[in-house]
Amino acid sequence: MRAGLISTILAPVLLVSCATVTTAQNTTIPDNKPVVAEQPASKPAKQEVEKPGPEVNRSFAYYQYMLGLLTERQGHYKEAVKRYLAAAEEDEGLAQAYERAAGLQLRMGMIEEARKTAERALVFEPNYVPCLAILGGIYSSTGQFTKSAEYFDRITKIEPERKEAWIYLAVSLLQQKDFGSAIKALDGFTAKFPDDALGLYYKGRAYLQMEKPDEAEKLYKDVISRFPDFSKGYDGLALTYRARKRLDLSADTYKRYLEKHPDDEEIRNKLAETYLLQESYDKAIDQYQNMVELTPDDLSLHYRLGFSYLKQAEGAGDLESYKMALSEFQLVRAKDPENRRVSFYIAAIFERMRLYDEAVETWIQLLEDAEDDKESRDIALKVAELYERAGKTEKSLEYAIKARDLDPNSPDLHYFVGLLQNKLNQNRESVESFKTAISLNPGDEKYYFYMGSVYEKLGEIDKCVESMKKAIELNPSHAAALNYLGYIYAEKNINLKEAEGFLDKALELEPDNGYFIDSLGWIYFRQGRLNEALDKLQSAVRNIPPDPTVLEHLGDVYMALGNPASAIDAYERSLKAEPEEKREINRQPVKKKLEDAEKKAKGKASGN
Repeated sequence: MRAGLISTILAPVLLVSCATVTTAQNTTIPDNKPVVAEQPASKPAKQEVEKPGPEVNRSFAYYQYMLGLLTERQGHYKEAVKRYLAAAEEDEGLAQAYERAAGLQLRMGMIEEARKTAERALVFEPNYVPCLAILGGIYSSTGQFTKSAEYFDRITKIEPERKEAWIYLAVSLLQQKDFGSAIKALDGFTAKFPDDALGLYYKGRAYLQMEKPDEAEKLYKDVISRFPDFSKGYDGLALTYRARKRLDLSADTYKRYLEKHPDDEEIRNKLAETYLLQESYDKAIDQYQNMVELTPDDLSLHYRLGFSYLKQAEGAGDLESYKMALSEFQLVRAKDPENRRVSFYIAAIFERMRLYDEAVETWIQLLEDAEDDKESRDIALKVAELYERAGKTEKSLEYAIKARDLDPNSPDLHYFVGLLQNKLNQNRESVESFKTAISLNPGDEKYYFYMGSVYEKLGEIDKCVESMKKAIELNPSHAAALNYLGYIYAEKNINLKEAEGFLDKALELEPDNGYFIDSLGWIYFRQGRLNEALDKLQSAVRNIPPDPTVLEHLGDVYMALGNPASAIDAYERSLKAEPEEKREINRQPVKKKLEDAEKKAKGKASGN
């Protein structure tokens, strides 16, 4: 059974003695909103009452009970509870005093105390329905549905005219998946109250829970025919269609009801939710806008409208919809600054709009009020990612370290810190971060790969080779590691046959990777296979954006082939090209090669 099936009837507070029951089609059941104690305007005067002798106990009990009523009206709930319990102690048959005390304890969130108070009343008056109802409600709201059903069943036998007890009984049975008993209770309700359709509504929900949509559909259509103004009948039929993935029919059902009852906000909201499920965001927005016009101060409607705009924006990449969503969420946050979910949405929208400074500011505010270390870690990581996107790597590292320190056993956080340290040329620190990641998870090849790349920057080639070999051992199809190791060998002019094998494997995995093609061409150059090298390097230049190293390699091949004019072109393009990731490179060697090529070309032109 879905939780939503009982959301309208389960309540932590069930004061049947105060419940309102409407006859005919629209039976109402106790409000499921917790009751919150009002703050007293002022402290009550201290009551100094001397306890009289046993012959006037009943009068004293009544006196205490009346004082309880007085202090309750003033909003002094704790004092009122004391008075009611004092009254009950003097006259243990005064069940009303236990009932009032238990009800106030519930309002103050004292669930266990309320349970004990209500049970105490039943010791002296076992069939006192208001306290039976309180206990049924407590057990229902705390998920103890077997006990809840027992109490509501007793109420139906003691006072069968109490409609809400039958419904609570049925729902408690449904929560236990005791479908037969639940339907029996609902049939009992319908037999006793034939003009009230609420029992039929829940019977249909039982059929849905039992995965009998045909029976549910038939029942709800009959309900709508007999009770054409019963909103829950339409809701039940719409939910049945939704369970069958017929969202079009679900929406049509809600629309049929709204044609006759256009001001029913609950059904209009459900129609809007159906449109959201259909991804018909424009139609959902229309519904929420209509409701907002009627009740502009309802923050929940602005929240739903903002959510609808957000979904529309995500689906279409529509900047204007992001702006509308942001406006709605900002309105909600202005009136309800403690609403963290709205702040999360606002931060996400800023991010999608690439307003990274605003997104970071919002996330940092959320970080200051994070509920626990896990949330703090996740927000700090999000801030680090946004700073990195904005090109503020130092700030990114600051927050990545915060995230890592909140979860030091996460290898990926150490890895992320290591990547940022590498980018900032904090190479020794970067190596230590990768080593820690490896110690926490030695089976992840990416840690070895990036540690190897840092070792190369440090000039520790043996350690670089060792790390790359470990990455390939863990993942023989790690194309980048195969390329890296092959290129290192080519640069050192060693193990060229083995290097060629690494690049052949890498290109099997990624045949159009221009950097891999460059590495193989460079290996051919080292082997003296100049024409094959030229072919590969020309192909590499065609496959990637202008890269200073690849163009330098091409110039070297042209020079080796005795073509200084083409070498000059390649070297000049190399000097203009920006390296990948904007890394620092030494351009002096290429300038020297360009000068040599120009001299060669002049010599060739003069016949020398």
